[in-house]
Parts: sequence; C-alpha cells; structure tokens
Amino acid sequence: MKRSITILNLSDLHICADNKKGAEALQSLSNNLHEYACSTEKDQIKWQPDYIVIPGDIIDSETKTSNVSYDEAAKIINTILSHCEHLKQRKERVIAIPGNHDKLIPHSSFYEQIQKNFDLFCSREKNETIEEEFVELHEKNFLPFSTFYKDYCPDPDPKDYHYFCYSKFKEKNLKYVSGLKVFDEHKVCFLCVNSEWLYTGKGSKQELHLCTPIIKELTDELAKPKYSEYTVVTLIHRKPDDLSWQTKNHTDERTYDALRLLEQRSHVLITGHEHPIRTNRPDMIKNSIQHFKIGSPSATTRENERFPYSFSEIIIDPINLTVELLAGSYNDEKRKWKFDTEGIFPLREKFVPSACISELSRFDPICLKTSSIYKKDVEEAIQFYFGDSSNWKLTPLLVEKPDVQIEIPPVKTHFVLYAFFPDDATYELLKKAYNKLISQDEVHKAILLNRLIISILIINPRIHY
Repeated sequence: MKRSITILNLSDLHICADNKKGAEALQSLSNNLHEYACSTEKDQIKWQPDYIVIPGDIIDSETKTSNVSYDEAAKIINTILSHCEHLKQRKERVIAIPGNHDKLIPHSSFYEQIQKNFDLFCSREKNETIEEEFVELHEKNFLPFSTFYKDYCPDPDPKDYHYFCYSKFKEKNLKYVSGLKVFDEHKVCFLCVNSEWLYTGKGSKQELHLCTPIIKELTDELAKPKYSEYTVVTLIHRKPDDLSWQTKNHTDERTYDALRLLEQRSHVLITGHEHPIRTNRPDMIKNSIQHFKIGSPSATTRENERFPYSFSEIIIDPINLTVELLAGSYNDEKRKWKFDTEGIFPLREKFVPSACISELSRFDPICLKTSSIYKKDVEEAIQFYFGDSSNWKLTPLLVEKPDVQIEIPPVKTHFVLYAFFPDDATYELLKKAYNKLISQDEVHKAILLNRLIISILIINPRIHY
C-alpha cells in the first residue's frame, strides 16, 4: 500500500552528561509533540510520525570509551517511540547513521594504514585479505554506535521489514554502520550511508569519502524491479558539497561513483552536521532529489549561550508526488516547542510532458540548478531536465515582468516559464505571470485540449567570480 508517510528528523542530538539544556529540550519535544499530534484537528494529526531518522551525531564525544551516552540516547528515543501512536513496539522504524561524533578517533599512527586500505578496498584490486583488514580497522571505531543501533535492527525481521547490508559485513558489527532498511507496508526504503570512514578530527587534513563498494551493493538491491514503486530516502551525515570530490578532487572516482549511484536511486536526501539555526526549504539536487538539511533539537552549547534548537518532519506523498516540510522551533524560556508548516515541494523524477496535462490554477514551481546564468546553459539544463518530449515542442520563456504573452502554435507545445534566483520576489513574479497566462481563454482551451503544457522553473545558477 502506498500512502503518505511522516518522518520525524532528529539530527545531531549530541547527548552527553553535561548537555542539560539539550536533555530538557528533547524531553519537552517528546511531550509537546505527543500532545499536539493527538488532536483531532487534521493539521495536527499529520504530525504523528511513522518513522524517526537520526542522520548522525547521536552523542557528543569523539573519544568516548563507554556506552553511557548511548544508553541515555536510547532512553530518550524509546520515550518518543512510546508517545507516538504509529511507533509503539516498532523499534525497527528508527533509522540512524553515525556522524563524526559517533566515531572513536583512531590513533594518528593508524591514519596512513587506514587510508591505504580504504583506497584498496574501493579499487578493483581488493581481495579477501583487504576486506578483512577493512573490517578490523573500522569495526572498533564504530563499535559504540553499532552496539547502540543493533537494538533498532531486530533479527529476525518483522513481517514487512527487511535489513540489507554489505555482504562481507553480515556477521560483523560493522553491518549497522551502512545499510538498507526496507518497509513493504509503506513501500519506502531508507538508504543509510556512512560519510565518516576517513574522518580524523584533524580539520583540513581530513578526507570525507563514501565507500563505493558498499553503496554499489546496496543500490544494486534497489535496482531490482520489485522496488520500482518504492520511495527511497537516503541519509548522509554530511551534505554532498562537503565530500572531498566536490571541493577539490574532481577526478576522485571513489566518491564520484558512489554519489552517482545515490543520485540514480534516491528521491529524498536528509543530511545533518551543520546545525542550521532554523528549518530551511530543501534544495533540489540533480533536478530530481529533494535535499533537506536538518537542524539540531539538542546540540551542546557553551555556558549562558542560547542556541536556537529546531527539528523537522517531512510528509512524503507518493501518490501526488509531493513532500511537505513541517518545522519545530524551541522557546527555551517557556521550555515549549512551536509547530509550523514550511511548505509543500515537488517529489518527482524526470517530468515527461507527453504523459500528463498541467492542472489549471495550480502553481507548482520547480527549482532548477544550472551551471551559469547564460541563456545557452539555462536552456540546455531545461532540455536535459524535461528529457524526451516526444511530439511536444519544448519552449523556454524568460519571465521578466508579470505580463507574459504567448501565441498558441499549431503543434503541441510545452512552455517553460522561468526566472532567476530562488527568493520571494521571483516566486511572486512567476505566480502573477502564470495566473495571468492561464486566465486567457485561448490558453485555457489549449490546456484542456491537451495541446499546451505550462511548467514553472526558478533557476538557481552557479555564479562564477
């Protein structure tokens, strides 16, 4: 059954003995969310989560040698589970990945060995000895996280839940560091990706890489026909821009290949690490993946410092191809959370004009990233995004003022109205232009006769200085 699902995002909890403010905020979140979502009001019921995702930094210490902080994290998470109607007795619906704070930092004498082994493991030269060394080098660094998360990956699997991991990790604790959780009831998959394999805590000297062999095996599972109707939600602690290939190493095939595989299979990407001060609207990656950067509901703060705690929920509607963003903000004086709706965004892969007709009076802009502001680059990006239009004539049209005039050509035409830069002014300009256009009798008739499609794009170009 495909239906809307609500995902509660709790990134960067940073739980530790000294983080009393964060503990209070989390306790309030559990209580306030329970009270708010238990209402009979439709706008409040939708806050009732079906799943909880934690994209890293569950605890605060990088040098932790005991499970005390993870024990406290488990208590908090289990309390939230008990307060959520759809999550009671469903620990497998907690989906987590490690962040940099969840890794035990290896001694510097191991850095060179870890790097060399990682390079071999990600190459075609890997063999059984290299794989065994990989497990030995990394399993102890993620053991506290694995011990914690094992409780949320029950074995054997419940009726509608399956867990997949890299084949060489099946009998190892490392299998909990990166994996794939599949839920047949809601037709949703959570692809859990570790970005901290090479994290050393040494600032600019660190390298951040995904691990291609692991990603390849997990995405190969997703490529099977039975998952064609499933929504894929990918979790990574770091945003893609932070990974090494994106900044300097454009020829680094290890991570480039992994990201390409993720781009092909993901519908939604959720990342943490940055602790944004408020819940931001998503970015569109590769013009098909909605990327949500998640705030922290309980990050550690300095004495007398106020940190704007936040959390979010997303509601994925696979029928109408939308994702709704809900935001929670914390008032530390009142010790109470406020709940708001941020907006509804498109959830779709490539749009094929010949397969659908635009809905009249529906303004549904898409944010499209382009390599520059130049007309040639913009129109190439538009052509690539909309793909093969069959017998439709694709016609990009730059909107600079609300009064847009078009002539209805004799052939089926797909007009793409676009303007530059994602801000409120651009949004309002396009909305006025669109509404005036579809109010014209000739345009209205052409849409009803399936001779005309109108799409709205907000262009977000890369600026070259």
